[in-house]
Amino acid sequence: MNKPLAGLFLFIVILLSVFCEDNYAGDKVRFLVKSWNIENGLPQNTVKSLVQSSDGYIWIGTFGGVARFDGVEFTHFNTSNTPEMNTDRVLTMSEINGELWIGFEGGGIVVYKNDNFRRVKIKGIPDNESILAIMKDSENAVWIQTLSGALIRLNGKEEQIFNNVTGAEKNYYLFKDKNENIFVASGSVCLKFNGRAFILSGFDFSAGNELAIAPFFDKDNNLWVCRRDYNIQYFPGNSKEKQFPKIKLLSYWVRRINQDSNGNIWFATDKGINIFDGQTVHNYTRGDELSDNEIFTFLEDREGNYWLGTKTSGLMQLRKSRINTFRNTHPSSINNFTSVLLTRNGSLLSGINCGGISIIDKGNNHRTLIAAPSLPNECVWSLYEDSNGDLWIGTWGGGVYLLRDWKNTTRSGRIKIINVKEIAAKVVLAITEAGGSIWFGSLANGIYELTERGSVNRYDTSSGLKSNEIRSFLLSRDGSLWVGTGGGLSKIRGGKVIDFPGSESIPSKTVRALYEDDENNLWIGTYGAGLARLSNGIVSVITTKGGLYDNLVSHILEDDYGRLWMGCNRGIFAVTKNSLESFFDGKEKYITSLIFTAGSGMINSETNGGFSPNSAFSPDGRVWFPTVNGIASINTNAVRENRVPPPVKISGVWHNNEPVSHTGILELPYNHRSLLVAFTALSFTEPLKNRYSYKLAGSDDEWINIGGRREIVFEKLPPGEYTLLIRAANNSGVWSEVPAQLGIIIFPPFWLSNWFIALVVFIFILSGPSFYFWRVRIFKKKARQREELARQLIESQESERKRIAGEIHDSLAQNLLLIKNYALIALRDNKQADDSAGHLTEISTLAGEALDESRKIAQNLRPVQLDRLGLTETLKQLMSNVQKATEMKIEHEINPIDGLVEKDNEILIFRIVQEIMNNVIKHSGAELITVIISREEDFINLLVKDNGKGFDAKLVLENNTVTKGMGLTGIIERARILRGEYHINSAINGGTTIHIKIPVTKEKLNGILDNNS
Repeated sequence: MNKPLAGLFLFIVILLSVFCEDNYAGDKVRFLVKSWNIENGLPQNTVKSLVQSSDGYIWIGTFGGVARFDGVEFTHFNTSNTPEMNTDRVLTMSEINGELWIGFEGGGIVVYKNDNFRRVKIKGIPDNESILAIMKDSENAVWIQTLSGALIRLNGKEEQIFNNVTGAEKNYYLFKDKNENIFVASGSVCLKFNGRAFILSGFDFSAGNELAIAPFFDKDNNLWVCRRDYNIQYFPGNSKEKQFPKIKLLSYWVRRINQDSNGNIWFATDKGINIFDGQTVHNYTRGDELSDNEIFTFLEDREGNYWLGTKTSGLMQLRKSRINTFRNTHPSSINNFTSVLLTRNGSLLSGINCGGISIIDKGNNHRTLIAAPSLPNECVWSLYEDSNGDLWIGTWGGGVYLLRDWKNTTRSGRIKIINVKEIAAKVVLAITEAGGSIWFGSLANGIYELTERGSVNRYDTSSGLKSNEIRSFLLSRDGSLWVGTGGGLSKIRGGKVIDFPGSESIPSKTVRALYEDDENNLWIGTYGAGLARLSNGIVSVITTKGGLYDNLVSHILEDDYGRLWMGCNRGIFAVTKNSLESFFDGKEKYITSLIFTAGSGMINSETNGGFSPNSAFSPDGRVWFPTVNGIASINTNAVRENRVPPPVKISGVWHNNEPVSHTGILELPYNHRSLLVAFTALSFTEPLKNRYSYKLAGSDDEWINIGGRREIVFEKLPPGEYTLLIRAANNSGVWSEVPAQLGIIIFPPFWLSNWFIALVVFIFILSGPSFYFWRVRIFKKKARQREELARQLIESQESERKRIAGEIHDSLAQNLLLIKNYALIALRDNKQADDSAGHLTEISTLAGEALDESRKIAQNLRPVQLDRLGLTETLKQLMSNVQKATEMKIEHEINPIDGLVEKDNEILIFRIVQEIMNNVIKHSGAELITVIISREEDFINLLVKDNGKGFDAKLVLENNTVTKGMGLTGIIERARILRGEYHINSAINGGTTIHIKIPVTKEKLNGILDNNS
């Protein structure tokens, strides 16, 4: 598939009659021309035949094969990718009964239908025959004319071959009338097929010369005949020849005759196109920007666009332009237009940015009205004609000028322009008249009101204006003055800036355009915030999200059909008020617009805004907009929507970047990665303005608008059945009637399939009782384990109580008893100083021993070092004490872990380490103990490893065989309390490794990180 970029096509705007208003009989039609050639997608530049098939595509027959065109992309069919073709040189094409018949030079006939090609075999006709014409008759029989002179009629399986139908002449033409009766004609005879044979038709060709091309029946069954002796014959329906004496063609070497939907007769010649409108022949050649003068073929599509195939320059499309652009044609002229003013006498005045003032009179004559030296400052940004017929001129840098009685003074040439010094602002962007005063809006100084008495009043932000930058004025029906500023909308009434209902909801953007309709709705165009409507104190806003063409609205006008016309930096667009009101009322979620850009005939799409008045609607129905390159005018009476719904076609489907067929239901596995669907709308008027939306039935409830995108990508659709629906809107917003559809089935994995679920349910039903009893056993086992653990904890508590009681009884209590006895003896022997001193010495010694015992008991309950030195140093001291008490070698690496867990939990970590070390010393018989304690991300890692005799860890842990003392159980339970993970690896004579990971408290960790940072 050839996919040229849409921007590569040659786009030419033909302004064939710049100052003509409309296309009445006798006027030369204004066309826009697009051209395609081999450089931007066409397979070859000689175009011999054009057909629009019933599905909407344009088919182009060239000497390089056949191309199918959707308005943006060409798809090529030729001998390299279509085996049924044995040559690429196409001479003729015709759609018959939904099939495209293609006749080749030296290649016979190939028929296309539903993405398949087949060759047509005819008895007696070789495959390398050249085919000159193919058409069907009223009985759906197919007629074929060959270069060798044979004429074949195919009616189902029946084949008829006619030889020498016109006598000795082989140079004849096959054609038909509007009732699909078949005719053949040579220079001297015209025959008609009566169902069995050819008979004289009743059209007298005997007096003529050689035919230039096949005769043509128009829609009224009048016959047009072109001969090479510079003669055109015209036979009305009564078969009597009538000469048209005033028809003169550029050339009588006519290649094609056709009639458009408006009744105009088109003559395609070797020197250009001649269009006869019933009164006049209008000629179009290279001088009118056609890409080629030699035209081979003609086609009018369903939307009224004209297509021309040329001899050497490819394909052209001609569209009627509804836009006139008025501009100064001198090479040094400035065409950057600003303010536009429709005067009382019907003339249109326009300011030019540093080019003075131009005028377009009622006769559409365009000229410069005022320039230097009459106008001291030519940078005109605002114009206004007051009730006295005086012209006020606002400039950039020169302030305000006044030309009294401008019509007569400019006519006489005695132009006297006054500088209005009362207006101090140097840049004036807006002028209007209200309440007998002239109002001037400045760029930075607010508003100046020049009263009838000559006094000046000032309004600025201190008066209540939203901004001192004034861009637009509107005098409302109630006498109020609406002001568009750089900071929003303001209102002046009775000499004061007043508040108004809804003011808080107006977008606080620059207000560039204001319009009040007949229903007293105020329409507000903003710089970047879309279009707003103020109605009865309620503000409604629409932006591009709701379908508005642009969020910048510089102009607002209303035509006689209820359409608002707006200008922006991307062109001119029109929206019906009904659609806007439906959007504001919530009845519509998305609106469409009529859009006019460079593709529609504008020389430059950018309109100029930011001054007032800035556009005009003339009584003849034309809207006028200033642009950066001329004044654009559109006759709203002649603008019609493109009411032809665009067919939508799926052009390709790719699964995981591989193309797949999309003719049936698409079936994909559950683990597919991506699905890309490409599509196109077959609307050729302005295909780049086509818009699309889709809905994936089975997933989406609403249509999803995707703008101008022509493809959708789905990533990892869940299993299910879907129907992808795609619709399109043409350049006028008319939606396709029938959406394109693609069925999609995503198969689930086997474990989600119905059969697997049924199998699981079946197995569950069968194994349910066994599973139940198995689960009961598990619960009972865990209950026993919990009971055993509780028993061990109780025993441990009782053992600890007994130990503490024993130590108090055996040591601390005995010492206290001795202290008591010594004290009594000392009291008794207090008269003998030496004996008393001895007793007191004993008391002191025993008290010290009692104090040591109490500290030892407290140390065993909770080491004081934890609170004084911290967990890290306490663990290091533990390692040192253990090393002193055993001959085992202890290697330890203890990193700082203080503050990583709650204070109450530090004793648990200490006891875990203490218990592990006790177990190793008592039971392992190891020579080397390795202890590593560190912090890793969100965990404290505790690793103790010895090379002792080990034990059967699996047996001990799974069967809970350790029951004496706390042992491993105490270690495990403390780890669980800390929400830690533990791993105990050991084997008989293989040593033991205990690895415990204790999560760090998040708040503690965050505090440490904050302190470190």
